[in-house]
Amino acid sequence: MIRDEQGHVAVVKRLLYLTNKDASDRPKLHHRTTVKGETALMAASKMGHAECVDMLAAAGADPNHVIENIHCHSKLTALHMAAAKVNAAAL
Repeated sequence: MIRDEQGHVAVVKRLLYLTNKDASDRPKLHHRTTVKGETALMAASKMGHAECVDMLAAAGADPNHVIENIHCHSKLTALHMAAAKVNAAAL
């Protein structure tokens, strides 16, 4: 797991660098969402990648970004996703 997370950390660092360097009007990495509305912070939280969570938060990712969970008719944030998977390190 440590080796796997180190790979994710390197990718997040590189993507943050590239999107922050990009002068276009496209949203930065930490503001982009998937088609379901999930952010990179949510994905890192859900997977328990604490160092990636820290980097994204430091870059300005919104911890209060909310998506609708259609399965249980509730709203979810990155904190909910980390807690649902019992990823204490990402909390």
